[in-house]
Amino acid sequence: MMESSRLYYLALRFGLGLYRQHTSPEITGKPEEKIMQYARHRRKEASTYLKATWGIDRTPSTLAKYATVGGGPRFEHAGRVPLYPQPELDTWAQSILSPLKSSTSDTKAP
Repeated sequence: MMESSRLYYLALRFGLGLYRQHTSPEITGKPEEKIMQYARHRRKEASTYLKATWGIDRTPSTLAKYATVGGGPRFEHAGRVPLYPQPELDTWAQSILSPLKSSTSDTKAP
């Protein structure tokens, strides 16, 4: 088994985010720790991911502006580098998409 510092180094090197999830001792009888992984993207990669996955066209400079004034996806910093966790990009993309409409005159979801 890898030591934790080596695991975190590899996670940073290959763009994987790590966080620890503790299971409830009431359910399992003993506390267990699981390491969950998700991808983290730099601004350019986040922009590409949003376009490819959700069809949302936001340039890296627009994401930088959102980071300053608000209204964009949540992000983390690794030193000076902003990193966008993939689940946060998905949540933000879903929050800005409107419900399906059958006409441009539709103002409410059915």
